[in-house]
Amino acid sequence: MMKRWIILALVLAVGGGMSAGAGTGKVAAPASQALEVVEYYHAGLDHYFMTADPSEIDALDTGALQGWARTGKAFVARSPDSTDANLSPVCRFYGLPAAGLDSHFYSGSPIECNEVFARFASSWVLESSDVFRIRMPDAATGSCPDATTAIYRLYNNRSDANHRYTDDPGVVAAMVAQGYILEGYGAHGVALCAEAVVAEPCSVDIVVTPMGPDTLTFGIASIAAACAAAVGYNWDFGDGSIAASATPTHQFAAPGTYAVAVAVADSQGVVRRAAKAVTATPAPIASDFATRRTAPGVVRSFDFDSAAQLGGGYGANFGVFAGAGTNATSPVLDAQIKASGASSMRFDVKSQSGSSGAGSWFANFSPVLGVQFGENTEFFIQWRQRFNDAFIQTVFRESGGGVQGGIKLLIASAGDQPGRLFNSCEAIGNVVQTYYQHRFPIAYNSCTGSGTHQPYSGFQEAVLPGPSDFLLQNGTAPFCKYSSNQASRTPTDVAPGCFPLVANEWMTFQIATTLGSRDNVNNDFLNSRFRLWGARDGQPSVLLIDWRPGIGGYFPLAAGKLADNERFGKVWLLPYMTNKDPTQIHDLAQTWYDELIISTQRIADPAPAVPR
Repeated sequence: MMKRWIILALVLAVGGGMSAGAGTGKVAAPASQALEVVEYYHAGLDHYFMTADPSEIDALDTGALQGWARTGKAFVARSPDSTDANLSPVCRFYGLPAAGLDSHFYSGSPIECNEVFARFASSWVLESSDVFRIRMPDAATGSCPDATTAIYRLYNNRSDANHRYTDDPGVVAAMVAQGYILEGYGAHGVALCAEAVVAEPCSVDIVVTPMGPDTLTFGIASIAAACAAAVGYNWDFGDGSIAASATPTHQFAAPGTYAVAVAVADSQGVVRRAAKAVTATPAPIASDFATRRTAPGVVRSFDFDSAAQLGGGYGANFGVFAGAGTNATSPVLDAQIKASGASSMRFDVKSQSGSSGAGSWFANFSPVLGVQFGENTEFFIQWRQRFNDAFIQTVFRESGGGVQGGIKLLIASAGDQPGRLFNSCEAIGNVVQTYYQHRFPIAYNSCTGSGTHQPYSGFQEAVLPGPSDFLLQNGTAPFCKYSSNQASRTPTDVAPGCFPLVANEWMTFQIATTLGSRDNVNNDFLNSRFRLWGARDGQPSVLLIDWRPGIGGYFPLAAGKLADNERFGKVWLLPYMTNKDPTQIHDLAQTWYDELIISTQRIADPAPAVPR
């Protein structure tokens, strides 16, 4: 098991011309000497790592070392006990964090290994002089021996010193275009020579069944009759998500081509691997509200075009809670500022008002409480929201003078039950709010917590350089880091990498909540997932948060006590500010909501709003 985070990796495709989706191969050599060197990638760090160590592979695959995912790439080397005189031992160095590295480096050249040891002992520590063995290219020409595949080495040319190794000239060209520098022997930077493989008769293949534009079901096409029965599956979808069932269904958050890999274990303890490149198509085409609210999967929508859309009060199926305290207001319809239709719903945060001074609006997912989401379900909520300048620029204070802890924007929580009403703060629930007074959205889970996490636990992915740093928005690079939003920045500032709230335009937000089976010991939904997208007016949505198994710090969504049978079924719109100072004098802050949609399927982006 690794003692440190691993940063360096090799991106090495299986040699011998094996096509994507083919069964795993083996070298024409004793199995005891053949090693599969597996590649991993950490999106938050933009780093790669390779290893042939079974304990390291287990730690990475099981999530003991979080944030790493297989790329589907691997190559074949030999074990250190190999007696083949043509093989060279590969050394492994660890770059010390004190030197700004926290990375690993591999070389098959004894000369290069000795030079690193002699010249950089203060920053690179030799972990092993023989982690595996491999053929080496001609030092002058870079050519590889027969029956081997050339592996090119590229350096990221950054202070964090990461290398990438690949047998794919297309990858080489792409990495060079990103600023990487070719290293290795000969004109093309060949560093290693991986062994060619031959297909074995007992193999696996991946079959893909499209379920939607970005949702695919995966399975194993065949296992030869000579193979033992399959007893376990380990899927890696190439986007940081994993699964362990025989035929998982996976929804990709963004369009693109993904390297999907699977490891199939049989009853004899043999693991066979396969990989296939799959393409997820873009989300549904942007459309107007009338089209989106009638799309397949929609269970309820609100246009806020009439007084009836404001609903009733406490105990109603949907409706309004009036603001409380001095200078309190209630949500009202605004016919002047709207995303579509006749009006929108506006909240006014007046000067010298308290935590809930602007009130709130709520709605169950269906008029008869028949649509609620528990274990093994998924739902989406999309809404449009607009902010005035004062809402974006005002630094709201808490009672006592400190900076207020964040403005809530939307809550998805437990749906009402016959004879029982649920509030906005329950065991089950996801909350979207600002990060303190910084004007960008984050999210957290549950007002009670569970056996795995505390109440109000944020969806914050842990990353290096240490436990003190994490991603507040981890969905799309370059990511929004905690370390970029410290006290040295102004309270409402938005650091680079963070998706901001913008004044005076209709923004679009969408959340997706995916729930697995119920854990009645810890009161969680296992393998659950939360996603948040955001879009500026007229621009496509960007994935802001992707809270999923396998990332650093992951915890499943709280399910509440089994006896309470809480299920997601209610949405709250509100600019609530916990402990807001009711004596603070500030300009009138306003926010508007429009075009609310609840669905069982991903909701298309809206067409650009008409300027108003």
